[in-house]
Amino acid sequence: MPSLDQAKRPAGTGLVAGALLALVSCLIGGAPEAAADSGPLDRVQLHRNANRGVPYLPVARKGADAGDGHLVVRPVKTIELDGDPLQNVHAALRPIDADGDGAFEFAHFNGTRFLQVWSASGRKLWRVEDPDGRAHDPASGTQRDTAAVLDLDGDGRQDIAHCWDRDGQRNLVFRRGLDGKVIRRTEVGAGGRACQMAAFHVAGREEPLLLVAGASRGRDRCGARNWVGYWAQTEAYDLEQRLLWRRATCDAGHYAWPVDADADGRAEAIYVGKYLLRPEGKLACTLAGWPTGDHVDGMTVADLDPARPGLEAVAVGQSGAAMFDAESCQALWRIPSSTIGNPQHVAAARLDPSSSLPVVAIEERGSERGARTFIVSPQGRVLAATRTGFMPIQNADLDGALGVDELVGSFGQVMDRHAGIRLDRSWYWNLKGKRTRETNRGPYPTSYDRWQAFPLVFDHDGDGTDEIVQWGQSLIVVGKVTN
Repeated sequence: MPSLDQAKRPAGTGLVAGALLALVSCLIGGAPEAAADSGPLDRVQLHRNANRGVPYLPVARKGADAGDGHLVVRPVKTIELDGDPLQNVHAALRPIDADGDGAFEFAHFNGTRFLQVWSASGRKLWRVEDPDGRAHDPASGTQRDTAAVLDLDGDGRQDIAHCWDRDGQRNLVFRRGLDGKVIRRTEVGAGGRACQMAAFHVAGREEPLLLVAGASRGRDRCGARNWVGYWAQTEAYDLEQRLLWRRATCDAGHYAWPVDADADGRAEAIYVGKYLLRPEGKLACTLAGWPTGDHVDGMTVADLDPARPGLEAVAVGQSGAAMFDAESCQALWRIPSSTIGNPQHVAAARLDPSSSLPVVAIEERGSERGARTFIVSPQGRVLAATRTGFMPIQNADLDGALGVDELVGSFGQVMDRHAGIRLDRSWYWNLKGKRTRETNRGPYPTSYDRWQAFPLVFDHDGDGTDEIVQWGQSLIVVGKVTN
């Protein structure tokens, strides 16, 4: 195994989503809960990196129907892929409303090798490619570049912010979703490097703030770990691609997560790994006690302790797992690496129908001997553990039963509060398309080379519940719970 370092509307509507969430909460009784991310599509289109944890979104409520213990899913849509099968499966996928009609197309991209958009009906709208461009390395199994989907030219249709190499330089490119035409581009560093970016609705700004990871430009500023994948430098751009600010964030971590304490759909601050940054680029604080040479592999932000004001953040890395006050970075508890060895993935979800509190799922790095996934209480107590190889990704509502969340993990599996599996991967695993002949020539022919490990989970059809979107060598498959 390699190391593992709701409704249809355009992205950019986080404020509306927050208002709808508040309205629903008031109708069922009680004030709206604080959320780390108030827009259901924001966490899928603007700042998704499922390998590092999709932001928590309050869904379940105490006293509601908890649904069936076992979930049944059936495929409701398939899109036939063409091209290189390994490049297909090791690519990333984003939902995009490219034509503004309210139905989702899919943007499918692999490094700087290709970017293409498939229509809702399964027709390829366009493709750009560079045969010499960097493709994701199958040997790493799980690594993916990120991108942001939002309206970048003000025409009411969604576009794509991504990286592309040109003349030896890495470019930040804004590309029209409808036809692939370049809106604008800006050089952001040396070519051939990974691309990590995340867009956020933030307090004090009408339009989203786009963060792009880079290597520090100061000589030896971050030492031997001056890597894009560590977010050694963070740069902020507006939607005109003007550089607003940059700062060194050495040994930060592998991604960025919003802190929206008042649940208005606009983050007051953003965790770039272990650093909490304000939208104007000011350092608010650094995770207290986090070792200098260690970075954050994954994070989740939620109201885990309602007895305390505000939100909490649970971060994981080689040194262990710890919970912090999300706004002050004050340490609240720590689980050492002797208990959970080199944890890599973390997600919060409400799994107990009798409790209003989310629990935290934490997974040990796959290279650890007997690697386990733990269910941990908000107080840092281990409640359950399993060796099923489950990598937690996000909470969701797959079945419409709001008594508990569905905790979705690697390959679309769903875990319960006892670390049991509610949904396995059998509903799609043996499906194959007819346009592309699949291959077993990759390093992981029975796992990462067959289907990607980190599915899209969002309300694809606009009926109020989430669907699971998987993609592999020859197919994109949308699955829906039927029980």
